[in-house]
Amino acid sequence: MQARRWAITTRHTGCFSSRPAPHAAPGAAAARPGRARRRAAPRPATTARAADGGGEADAAGLADCPSAVSDSVAPGERFDVVVIGSGIGGLSCAALLAEYGFKVAVCESHSVAGGAAHTWERRGCRFDSGTALFFGLPAKNAAAAAAAAADAAARGLDAAVAVANGGGGSSSSSSSSSSSSSSGGDGGSTGGAGGGIGSELFPAVVRQLWGPEAEREWGELQRLCSRLAATASVLHPAVVRYDAAIAVTAGLRRPAALLRYLLARPALMAPDVMFSQLVSSAVSTPALAAFLDVLCLGASGAAAGAIPAAYMCRAFGEMFAPDTRLQWPRGGPQAIADALALALRARGGKLLLRAHVEAVLTDGTRGGRAAGVRLRGGAVVAASGAVVSNASAWDTARLLPPGAAALPQFESEVSSLVPSDSFVHLHAVVDAPSGLDPASLPVHTYFLAPELVGATGWPTLTVATAVDPSLAPPGKQVLHAYMAEPWSPWEGLARGSGGYERLKAARAEALWGLALPWARGRLDWQSVATPLTHARFRRRWRGAYGGKPAAGGGGDGGRPRGVRAVEGLWCCGDTVFPFVGTPAAAANGMWVANSLAPVARHWAALDALGV
Repeated sequence: MQARRWAITTRHTGCFSSRPAPHAAPGAAAARPGRARRRAAPRPATTARAADGGGEADAAGLADCPSAVSDSVAPGERFDVVVIGSGIGGLSCAALLAEYGFKVAVCESHSVAGGAAHTWERRGCRFDSGTALFFGLPAKNAAAAAAAAADAAARGLDAAVAVANGGGGSSSSSSSSSSSSSSGGDGGSTGGAGGGIGSELFPAVVRQLWGPEAEREWGELQRLCSRLAATASVLHPAVVRYDAAIAVTAGLRRPAALLRYLLARPALMAPDVMFSQLVSSAVSTPALAAFLDVLCLGASGAAAGAIPAAYMCRAFGEMFAPDTRLQWPRGGPQAIADALALALRARGGKLLLRAHVEAVLTDGTRGGRAAGVRLRGGAVVAASGAVVSNASAWDTARLLPPGAAALPQFESEVSSLVPSDSFVHLHAVVDAPSGLDPASLPVHTYFLAPELVGATGWPTLTVATAVDPSLAPPGKQVLHAYMAEPWSPWEGLARGSGGYERLKAARAEALWGLALPWARGRLDWQSVATPLTHARFRRRWRGAYGGKPAAGGGGDGGRPRGVRAVEGLWCCGDTVFPFVGTPAAAANGMWVANSLAPVARHWAALDALGV
């Protein structure tokens, strides 16, 4: 019996890129003067080749990428702050700290910065290492503008905060797309013509999937979230900091608006009210409620019962606002990391690549306060002010020196987190049919059939070359299919073993079922990434894509709070509230930077941003 699969597709326009394209299309930016780029010609292939993919980025093919250039450190050089890891959270934190006047170094284990956002290259094609659904991206290249403008640092600050405030929003399932749905068998289905995902379109998909009553409930939930989101927007995310000075940055900038909000705040917007309570007030169709729970898991890593209504309501309103479109940035998610790397360097910050942190160092004379890091090979990068870890909470715990006593709050945070599922990825290069217009391809297709939806979202197919043909040589298309995958089937398997290869082949076959009908027969080359790939190459504990809190919310009922492992060692990234997704990680990175900054500098930055 063939499984019934609902496939939702969307097309959209591309967004910004922060570097020249590897294969220049008509009108594409040329290589920078005086810097010739060397790239081996793509090797022809007459038979499909498979590889264990998603690994270390091919830096030789990314010579034009700001995130692939490592800075140097002078002997004995000291920094105010050292950031461990260059994911979106770490880069956002570092770029803002540099803007605040701190001397910052970012230590990244890989040859390219970006974490889950980094791009890797093989055979003349570029691939996303992580999931890549976006909405709210700016229409032009904020990073290039920052590099060219006289006041590069100010523009860098603006770019970093824009990501944290939802511009560049991304997650494994950050939005739901619509305009068509179709069912098919094992051969897969991509649906019909694509379109937007806004409030004017998705109700029809809800009706088709779950009936007219579910459509009515969806509309009621949309209207409720729209009303409540307007009240939630009184506090801009950039004002948040983890210390008592938030009373100044949040309360004194717009005191009248804040007072009106506090006096008239709806009961559903109280900090201890979870999104599930808001959903239950409007939705009674079980299938729709289950979909909303998966939407929350994919967008933030937390179920509807563990994410505050005040937070998710605002995100939900942005996802399904009129005319919202799913997006994919030209140059891939790496373009966002590049923008932040440029902002970091604009104020003298340093990005150290292949700098694998083995331990956090503490200063015994100051009660065990974090004082720097030790790299593989023994080199020390000292920090006089603080260390910020963009690694997961579990990996951060392993970096603490022997005998170091973690703060009770950190121990509680780690013990209450559950690792999210990992992913399996199929990266494929296919020969395009003769006369195919790449712009006619559906950029994003995702599948809502219950048997396909995992704990962290639904399977998704992205055809990035439909937006950016420069990602592949002429005549080629790059496909990226991925779906949630638990760690347990892979635990104990050795990479390259018979059991590992059989399981990997089975998962690849399932992902091929999501691909374009004509693609399998035109396969040039493929690469399959597994949870073990995430654990090995992305340094992810158990391959997890972040963490999810227990029901009831993460950290004081789901409110932002600073997480420190030991004194002076702050945490950011996808295991800190608000957990998974580009805006979420950027937000808690920004909040750490705000907390370390003097209030006067934070206030001046808010002035510059017009907040």
